Amino acid sequence: MSSRFKQSGETISRYFNSILDGVIRLQGRLLKVPEPILDNCTDNRWRWFKKCLGALDETYIRVRVPEQDKPRYRTRKGEVATNVLGGGSASDSRVLRDAISRPTGLRVPTGCYYLVDGGYTNGQGYLAPYRVNRGLQCDNGSFKSGTMIQIEKSLAEKFPNTDLRVVPHIESKMRFWKKLYGIIFDMINKSGFAWNDSLKCIEVDSDEAWNTYVQHNKDADGWRGKQCLIYDRLKNIFGKD
Repeated sequence: MSSRFKQSGETISRYFNSILDGVIRLQGRLLKVPEPILDNCTDNRWRWFKKCLGALDETYIRVRVPEQDKPRYRTRKGEVATNVLGGGSASDSRVLRDAISRPTGLRVPTGCYYLVDGGYTNGQGYLAPYRVNRGLQCDNGSFKSGTMIQIEKSLAEKFPNTDLRVVPHIESKMRFWKKLYGIIFDMINKSGFAWNDSLKCIEVDSDEAWNTYVQHNKDADGWRGKQCLIYDRLKNIFGKD
């Protein structure tokens, strides 16, 4: 920005902060206080959501940051951007938890709620979409009775010359994949960790954060920067709301 506007970084920072200060002072005029949907609402888009205050969703803005800070701002798609709901490329659920935990943080009036997307979880004041589990999966993420037998039959049809069985082949592989999904999922939801959707790997803000985490989570050792090309598939199989 300094080279573009032919001004020093200090000058740009000073005027930028002056503008932010002005926006804060005008918040009463610029920001609308959310009002709940009334019982007599006739808008077909909203009349089903009585007492709803609106919808929460993230917006990412591309930013330029020092090289050492890029992992913290790396989004799932590999872009360096900041989530306007919170610092860095933090996931929606982490941003929301942070906003609620602050002494002067987000408060939802009793009886009201916000609509949120699948990146959040259902909770008091926040309504996320219900994931309909179809096919062979139960609501709790486990598999219905007989699933492994059906998988065995399908494999036998596609690969008739193999001798793959539920025990020991299929069940052991499913346990391995489920454990792998849990390892990566837990890291993604920790502060300082991010999933690079382009490289399909875990990125960490610092060596200190990584070493501290691995000390308490031995199974994660070796997964920093290591590709997991099937993570999206594992998420579809083992993920749950």
